[in-house]
Amino acid sequence: MYKNEEVLEKVNKIDKICKKNKITKLGCLMGFITNIQEVDKILIGVDNVNQLKNIIKNIQSPVQISNLKKLAITNLKIVDPRSWKKN
Repeated sequence: MYKNEEVLEKVNKIDKICKKNKITKLGCLMGFITNIQEVDKILIGVDNVNQLKNIIKNIQSPVQISNLKKLAITNLKIVDPRSWKKN
């Protein structure tokens, strides 16, 4: 699924954190995003109403996990969609 080793390694670490804390990845990551002071808006995309409800639930009750910041990916080739290859 992931071609980049840096991304794969961090996804695996997030999976382990979620299993250890018995939380969903969505809850974990929404907690991470909502605790970044520089983030004042979050843009999401959904395929159906249930996905939207689940995201709203997780934003309203974010899970607090320490040390997630060290798992942030700063490589712009990975996080900036403008640099992604078009298929």
